[in-house]
Amino acid sequence: MRAPIPTNETERLAALRRYELLDTPPERDFDDIARVAASVCGAPIAQISFVDDCRQWFKAAVGLGLRPGPRDESFCAHAILRPELLVVPDTHQDPRFAANPYVTGSPHIRFYAGAPLVTRDGYSLGTLCVLDYVPRQLSEEHADLLQVLAHQVVTEMDLRRSLAVEAGIQEDRDRVQAVVQRERAFLRRIIDTQPSMVFVKDWEGRFVLVNEALARCYGSTVDGVVGKTDADLNPDAAEVSHFVQDDREVMATRSMKLIPEEPVTDSEGQVHWFSTVKVPLVNEDGSCDKLLGVATDITAQKRALSALKASEQLHWTLGEAAPGFVWTVGADGIFQYVNRTWKEFTGSDCEDLNAHGWQRFNHPDELAEVERRWAAAAAGGTAFEMELRYRRRDGPYRWMLSRIVPVKDEHGTVTRWVGSSTDIEDLKQMEAVRRANDERLRQVQQLESVGRLAGGVAHDLNNMLVAILGYSQFVAQGLAPESEPRRDVEAIIEAAGRSAALTRQLLAFARRDLIEPRRFDLNGTVLAGERMLRLAVGEGIRMELHLAHGGLYAYADVSRIEQVLLNLILNARDAMPDGGQIDIETRRVFLDESYANQHPGTAIRPSHYVMLVVSDTGHGMTPDTLARVFEPFFTTKAFGKGTGLGLATAYGSVKQAGGLLWAYSEVGQGTVFKVYLPEASESDEAPVPPRAGAAAGEGRMILVVDDADLVRATTRRALELKGYRCIDVAGGSEALELLRAGREPVDLVLTDVVMPGLSGRDLGSRLETMRPGLPVLFVSGYTEEDIVKRGLLEAGRPFLAKPFTPEAIAAKVGEVLQRRSLT
Repeated sequence: MRAPIPTNETERLAALRRYELLDTPPERDFDDIARVAASVCGAPIAQISFVDDCRQWFKAAVGLGLRPGPRDESFCAHAILRPELLVVPDTHQDPRFAANPYVTGSPHIRFYAGAPLVTRDGYSLGTLCVLDYVPRQLSEEHADLLQVLAHQVVTEMDLRRSLAVEAGIQEDRDRVQAVVQRERAFLRRIIDTQPSMVFVKDWEGRFVLVNEALARCYGSTVDGVVGKTDADLNPDAAEVSHFVQDDREVMATRSMKLIPEEPVTDSEGQVHWFSTVKVPLVNEDGSCDKLLGVATDITAQKRALSALKASEQLHWTLGEAAPGFVWTVGADGIFQYVNRTWKEFTGSDCEDLNAHGWQRFNHPDELAEVERRWAAAAAGGTAFEMELRYRRRDGPYRWMLSRIVPVKDEHGTVTRWVGSSTDIEDLKQMEAVRRANDERLRQVQQLESVGRLAGGVAHDLNNMLVAILGYSQFVAQGLAPESEPRRDVEAIIEAAGRSAALTRQLLAFARRDLIEPRRFDLNGTVLAGERMLRLAVGEGIRMELHLAHGGLYAYADVSRIEQVLLNLILNARDAMPDGGQIDIETRRVFLDESYANQHPGTAIRPSHYVMLVVSDTGHGMTPDTLARVFEPFFTTKAFGKGTGLGLATAYGSVKQAGGLLWAYSEVGQGTVFKVYLPEASESDEAPVPPRAGAAAGEGRMILVVDDADLVRATTRRALELKGYRCIDVAGGSEALELLRAGREPVDLVLTDVVMPGLSGRDLGSRLETMRPGLPVLFVSGYTEEDIVKRGLLEAGRPFLAKPFTPEAIAAKVGEVLQRRSLT
């Protein structure tokens, strides 16, 4: 690209001509400055050039000839446009010079740094520049020195013009000499401030000029070193011989030589490492008997490089010792390293990966996502992490946690990627088990919540059903047996009875109804119901029994377990409309802690259990259906074919017995239900209750305590019709006040269990102290956990479940009074 013309071009060209430098022969002072510039900056080329109206002309040059060139192709034409240093690290990357003939052709310049030669009047006439064949950077220190040397060129120009104008005047000569001395002193300060060793040697190897850095290395002064040879200063003869050989070669060939690294032994015998450049100082007649050398101490870099190699070895060792994958890949996608674990797992190495790619080791389901994340990371130079599966050399996949991070240089450019992968297959399996357990626990908790709701609903319904059944029977007793109104009332009584059965199912699911557990033989129960079960399944389904040998005793409410077995058989039958097989199996098993841990929320304690298994070959259930199989009112049957309470009730009955009901199913493979019941001991025989009495009321006083008005009214009327006298109150506290007053003798207290304020249980406890021997009959829509946990029935507490008919409550009151009269 052609450089713009300076705005002061006319004045600038006039100033250039006043110096009378163009087309003059080479001069040693300018040549020396060019050599120093090349040596200090470590460049193979240095030039002092001037730019006139159409060309670039060289006053001095190191490494290239002095042939002028067109101004349009000149680097210096750009440099004179600015007062500061122009540095072009890489001409290929600079649009001003990328197409320049000196870049695209010989001598193939890749680096340029030019300091403008600015006169005292402010005119930039040319440059002192250094060039190189490779891209590079110019340190701040070298940049400053190049500008100082450019100032020296201008000084030499001024001196030359002054000498030409005032050649015969001694005063001016002295002044010029002083300037020269100052400049030489300035140059001395320059080389003495150099951290590198700067020296000039002659053909005999004597030091002609040295800086303080070299003098310090040999434990001497500048004056103490000048005139001596390496042999006088360096105790290592081999090093001295090497120095002499290189020096003679440079001066004999008149060629610069770069020694990347060489040892130098100091005055104390310590070895330092230097990178040295030696440049021949050619005389005007073409002979060469001196050289300029610059040696830079690279001992720290050598140590750092050694430490780096040790670090790389350590990292390689860590990679080989790592149990997971470790690998590196260049920014160009070429694999540089894979560790032993990768090779053993995949059977692949870097050569194979670079030839055939890595994608074949990823699972097809994750490959697209891996490639997407790789592309995003490469575009942004960011790390990424993901879980994915890798294929082992023998076929199976294993889950890995992989993390890939970029390695960047000082400019933030990614130079390579480092990746690692940790085997998490076992963790994934454990996580899957944990999620399954969490889901089972959620289902159990959900069933518990629904159970509490169902129990509350059933309790309220039972209170209503007491009134419906009671008043319906009162009405029926006053109607003719075959009359239409009597049949209507009996229909109401039948519907209320069915509703009572529904609430019993709800209470069984909620585990809040009263049970009568006892020791029974599970095998005997199955055999006793076999005929009924075969009739229930029909002729198109085979049913086989696989019962354990001998007695198999469980502790539960046998009537509930019979209902559970029937529910399971009916569900199995409905799952096989086209026929199939049902198997019933019994066995004695031991459930340990591991089984309990795998079934969270089941409250199973490690112990012996009696197991009942019902399996079928039906259509099976989907995972979603299986997850809801014990929910109340959930059914897959057609409308009107089922209530959705059968399995929910079975679940509640088994759990209330302290057992576990578990289901497993696969679509097309059938379903298995396993019932685990507590094993009974010899002491678990249930007591035989006394027979109910049927005595009339005979005017005995009954205190009815219930917070439901309709229940109190119905109960009172039912008892009065049987000859009892009744007093009713709405709560336990009112009952205590009435009894304390003693206005009426009370023969029996009939109380609801769950009431606001003082509960029926608390009322019974206080009556034991206040009126010892007074009979108390408990009634409730459910027992609440007070009754189940505290075992009131087992302790002999009389109890009647709601809803009850007038005959049932009267009979129960008579039974309790009869028991009292017998004790």
